[in-house]
Amino acid sequence: MYQASLFLGFPLTPDFEERLSKVRPQLLKLRMSGKEGLQEIEYKGTRYLGKNVRDLIEAETLKLLEMNVYSLLQQLVPGYSLEPDALVLLPLIIDEKVPVHSYS
Repeated sequence: MYQASLFLGFPLTPDFEERLSKVRPQLLKLRMSGKEGLQEIEYKGTRYLGKNVRDLIEAETLKLLEMNVYSLLQQLVPGYSLEPDALVLLPLIIDEKVPVHSYS
């Protein structure tokens, strides 16, 4: 069965990926596991870190989710300059039989 969803994510740049590769595995696992952690997806050839937006939500709730994603990214790679509009909202069709990729 397929499910439509939105994904709020940060497009991974080579610089960010290089810094992410230096993160302690324990911290990476902590911030990228469970439903509260970040997930990795690939969309049209670009990899993203972010979170699923499963239900229709209000703009205020989406803003809180955006702040949460930024916070988790900053915890993983402190000091990395994230632009205020770096996150993108992507439409996804999810095959419920196939798990979403993660670093855990």
